[in-house]
Parts: sequence; structure tokens; C-alpha cells
Amino acid sequence: MNKAGALGLDDVLLIPATLASIMQTACIVYAAPIMGLHLWNVQPKNFEVASLMAFLTEFAFVISTGATKISVLLFYRRVTKGTISRPVKFAVMGGIAYVVIYTLLLTLLLVLQCNPTNAYWKSYSIGYSTDWHCIDIRWMNPVSGALSTFSDFYCVVLPMAILRHFRAPRRQKIALNCVFGLGIIVVIAGAIRTWYYYELGHANDLTNVGYKVFVWAQLETTLAIVCASAPSLRVFVRTYLGEPVVRMIRSSKPRSTVPNQLSQQDEAGTVKSSNFPSARRSACYTTDEDESTLISHQIKPSLEMVGETELDGTPLSLAPSDSYVLRTPAGFETYALRDLEKNSPPPRKPVS
Repeated sequence: MNKAGALGLDDVLLIPATLASIMQTACIVYAAPIMGLHLWNVQPKNFEVASLMAFLTEFAFVISTGATKISVLLFYRRVTKGTISRPVKFAVMGGIAYVVIYTLLLTLLLVLQCNPTNAYWKSYSIGYSTDWHCIDIRWMNPVSGALSTFSDFYCVVLPMAILRHFRAPRRQKIALNCVFGLGIIVVIAGAIRTWYYYELGHANDLTNVGYKVFVWAQLETTLAIVCASAPSLRVFVRTYLGEPVVRMIRSSKPRSTVPNQLSQQDEAGTVKSSNFPSARRSACYTTDEDESTLISHQIKPSLEMVGETELDGTPLSLAPSDSYVLRTPAGFETYALRDLEKNSPPPRKPVS
């Protein structure tokens, strides 16, 4: 059963976003021994490799962040379809159009900034003798960073504005705003990357400053994909990790000894009651090893009954009670409390 909803175009777009992010990571790791050095410590033969890795990293960054932002905006459009006003719908579609145009323009500008394109990195080779021409891109880097950061901020603020018009409990709205607000860390990473882009255009130590751009670009793309997957990750954690985590937390808590415990379990696995003066009762629960197998345990009184009446003269009921299927420790506690309430003596009549 599909617990996270039907697969949509927003989910599909995360595939190229992730692939481009992996490509960016590989390029950064490959260029780290060069880009992590000061320019005067880099051998001239490595300039071409560093420029090629910078070109591929920027190309992968534009594709990954663009696909991620379009995916997020399409997700907003899908979950609010038919429930939002026309202005909000235009805001979502306007954001999608902005990101699409911005991504296409940056991609074309990156590819066409040099003629031929490979002159972007080949021109740093001593033996490169082909005629080439490149435009000055020092202005493009901070502008593209600012446009990207603005779109990040837009994707964070837009769902918060949409939730204001939803009729939902305040607690639920706060929880949703926290989930969508995770994108603010992407905005911060984008702002820092934009600052280093500005420094890159005015610095002489290009490899050292460029490496800082790499680091913050990697953080921005990775965090953007994680934040875009947050709604689905919530379902994944709740479905596949919720029970093991709860079981681990419960097992880590020390077991306190209470004089009047509701129940205790002996080495043979038989659950014995120290408080229930009723007759034998059967209960079933599933083990962690095989949830499909039900093992029957008999709930017996641990103390011998001294009479057939309670203190107030009420006869004991020897009829067996209903059986319950106990699947979790919480279910057993509910069963025990229900049994205790059923067998508690009636309130005494006031003495006149």
C-alpha cells in the first residue's frame, strides 16, 4: 500500500536533482587536492583540470537546484489543488515559471560564455593555440547566486503564507511550518555561497576562494534535496523506524520495582497477576520474532484465595473474561487496567 501518496511529477524531478548533486559531489572530491591549495602552490599543469571541474560543478549545481525548487513548488501545487484561492495559485505557478526561466538562462549563459565552449578550461593549458573568446563572468556569479537565494527564500515563505488560510489546529500549523521552515538553512547556505562568489571575482587566490564556493554549493544542493524530501521522510521514519526506535527507548529505561505491580512475568513466560483476585484468564500477544504467531499465556493469581467472597461480601466471579489480542506493551497495559477496573469492588454504602 502506498502510504506516502501517489507518485507525482514533483517526485520524478528529484531524480535528476539527485543525479546532478552526485555529479557535483564527484567533481568537488576530484578537484579538492587542487582547489584546496593557494593559487601559488598549484602547478600550472593543474589549472586546466581545476577549471574543468569548476565548469562541471557549476553546471551540476544549476540543474540540481533548479529541479529541486521546481519539485517543491509542484508539491505545493499538488497538495493544495482545489483548496486555495486564485492569487495563491498564481503565486505557485509564478514561482515555477521564475525558476524554469532562471535555470534555462543560467545554463545557456554557462555553456555559451566561451566560444568554443571548451575554451573555458582549455585556455588555461599552455599548449592551447585555438582562437577563443570568453565574456567576463565576474558579474554573473554573484547575480546568479542572489537569484538562486531569492528563489530559495520564496520556496520557504510561500507555504507559510498558504497555511495561514487553512482551517487546521494551531498545533498542526506550527508543525507544518517547522517542516517547511527547514528550508531556511538552504537560504543561509545560498547567501554565504553568494558572498564567496563576490569574493571570487575580486580575489587573486582563485583556487582557495573557489574551494569555499564548492563547499557551500555542496551544502546548498544536498540540504535542498533533504528538505524537499522532508514530507516523505516523515512517513518513512514513522512506518519503518518508528517501532524500532520506540522499542530501543523503552529498553534503555531502567525498570522500577513497584510494590503493587499490575503484572510480572516469570522465566517460563507465564504472566502472573499479583492484584487480580479473579479466576484464570487467557491473553494472547504476538512476539517480535513472528507477528503472525499468537502465543497464549495464562493469567493466574499469584496469591491463593482465602475465601470465596470479597471483604464486602460480594461473591467472586469465576466466569472467564473476554480474551484480548495484545500486540504491544501499551496494549498489555490497557488490558491490565481494564481488568483491574472490572474486578474492583463496588463502592461501599455510607453508614447512616
